Amino acid sequence: MSLILTLKGPPKLQNAVFSNLTATLMRDDKVAVETRTLEEGTAGPDARVLKQEFRAPMEPGAYTVRVAVPAIELFEPIFAVIGP
Repeated sequence: MSLILTLKGPPKLQNAVFSNLTATLMRDDKVAVETRTLEEGTAGPDARVLKQEFRAPMEPGAYTVRVAVPAIELFEPIFAVIGP
């Protein structure tokens, strides 16, 4: 399972430090996996791409990927695992 975060903005975005960015895989409001090191992806002139691979959950249920970027609203898409 891949998380790809594309941030668009002014050229100074290319030099921004995202060491305090977190991506967390949640289930039932509990942390399943958390990472603080997202890899750099291919960026454009007005965009920065960060990505992270997570091991896909096998247990059926509802999950949330919580992405926290300082000064940006928390992003929490929900997805479900139906079965193996």
